[in-house]
Amino acid sequence: MKKTKLGFILLCGILLVACGGNSDSSSSSNQESTSSIQDSTSSSTKTSSSTTKQSSSSSSRHSTPKTTISPSLPSIDEATAEKLQACFEEANLIPEVLVNHIKLPTSFTGIPNTITWTITRGNEYIALENNVLKIKDNETDISSVCEVVATVSGVDFTYTYHCISHTENNHDLPIFDIHTVDNVFPEDKENYITGDISVIDYNNEEYSIGIVNATMGIRLRGNSTMPANKKPFRIKFDKKQSLFGLTAAKSWVLLANYYDKSNIRNYLAYTMANKMDYLDFQPSAIFVEVRFNGDFLGLYLLSEQMQSGEGRVDIEDDIDTETGMPSYFIELNSRADDEEEGLIRDVEYFVDQKQRVFEYKYPEPNDDNTLGEGVNDYIVNYMNQTDDAIFSLNPDEYEKYIDVNSFIDYYIVEELFKNVDVADTSQYYVKYANGKLKMGPVWDFDISLGVIDYPEYWNTELHVRMRDFWFGTLLSVPKFLDQTMERYTEIRNTIIEGVLDDFVDIIDRLDKAQKANLERWPLEYNTNQRLFIEEHYYDQYESFTTLEAHYGYLESQLRIQIGRMDKNYLIK
Repeated sequence: MKKTKLGFILLCGILLVACGGNSDSSSSSNQESTSSIQDSTSSSTKTSSSTTKQSSSSSSRHSTPKTTISPSLPSIDEATAEKLQACFEEANLIPEVLVNHIKLPTSFTGIPNTITWTITRGNEYIALENNVLKIKDNETDISSVCEVVATVSGVDFTYTYHCISHTENNHDLPIFDIHTVDNVFPEDKENYITGDISVIDYNNEEYSIGIVNATMGIRLRGNSTMPANKKPFRIKFDKKQSLFGLTAAKSWVLLANYYDKSNIRNYLAYTMANKMDYLDFQPSAIFVEVRFNGDFLGLYLLSEQMQSGEGRVDIEDDIDTETGMPSYFIELNSRADDEEEGLIRDVEYFVDQKQRVFEYKYPEPNDDNTLGEGVNDYIVNYMNQTDDAIFSLNPDEYEKYIDVNSFIDYYIVEELFKNVDVADTSQYYVKYANGKLKMGPVWDFDISLGVIDYPEYWNTELHVRMRDFWFGTLLSVPKFLDQTMERYTEIRNTIIEGVLDDFVDIIDRLDKAQKANLERWPLEYNTNQRLFIEEHYYDQYESFTTLEAHYGYLESQLRIQIGRMDKNYLIK
């Protein structure tokens, strides 16, 4: 047997024998750092791989290191690699939560091989000097997933640790740690910027790593919200990701809520919609904090992208057995026919007989800019027939076309929050194959409940009933009105418990995060360019100088609206 081969076998044997117990070096290093790290070693997130090399490009810290096989080192079999991996796991050299410093060993007792440590992600947050892994600046509000790789000399094996750095200044919420190539910030809603995201979970007063360095693209999103100082984002992962237990998908949104100085209108509305029995998919509302290339961007609301697909509006496999037509997901969106939007009429949007503009969310145009034969004509005709049936004021007619229960539940949520955008934008409908037209999901409440100053908005008690002529017409029909009153009376306690009681709870839970967000984005109502929403703030709303004043105003507006709905719909 050749000496090199014999030496390699002996080397692997020594390594595996050494894994039977903790080394003196690793034990002492853990003892030295016990007082300065949180008790999370049992849940550390770690991975093993073949030899890993850091990219030499300027964006190397944004990428997961690539696995390569070094020709100068002998390969090891899978079983040996698993045992070496178990050795590192048992040693627990780096805990999941790093808040101060840890002394790292250069070898294990009984192993004549050197362990070399390299930081491959997080150089701007942590330092590795003289085998001490430490936070650079304990006063800086930083939280990031760091990646530290251990290399064992003489063998083709590395072990990667992931740990969360510096959590003591966080604010009791999950964290999105976003990095983009060359630290580029997105400028528009057309072009995605390449980067990666790590997600830090927060449960039971403890932080843990959820997702590590997931490749994604990020762009701006929204219409009136996009030019605001605090930017909203759309994220698109390169493969489906489940966030906080939600159905895995590629596209997610981070809502900035910049115009809503309370930050909680969308949360309350989405939470209420999810309590309604007759609305199908409704958006989630999860508060998170966002750090973008190391910059703290404050408090955001994570939600699903308004789209079709599993875990969203799940209709993509539906085909009507009689007509051969698909299901439809459409948005009432008056902006769709604006020239600057650049959308193609009768392909990306259509206009009904009342000149209402509907944008297709599903199905989408084919490569040849068509939806398919008859697909556009079918939904246009259906919406026109629905319109005729509603204006017939005959329940026997409109009940052929609409799912009444979903219309009523949708109406109650929209009216409860006095949604400004109703009958204009962000109003969604689903026409199911082999089924009727349903309303929902609800969307976009950041300027609801008293943010905006429009005469018709303030001069009507029931804004949605007045503004949306389908609802106004339906509510003039005795049967539909009776059904609405019965439903409102049935769920009024849910409204009180699900909105007003949750209002108090969410204010308490967000206390630290709201204060930090307020430092990052102080209360202001005018930017240099004086944006459209800023030009239309309600005078009283614009006068508030504290977060507490905004909370009080929102609660009062909500109670006023409940009182109005009680007067019109509550059965005594």
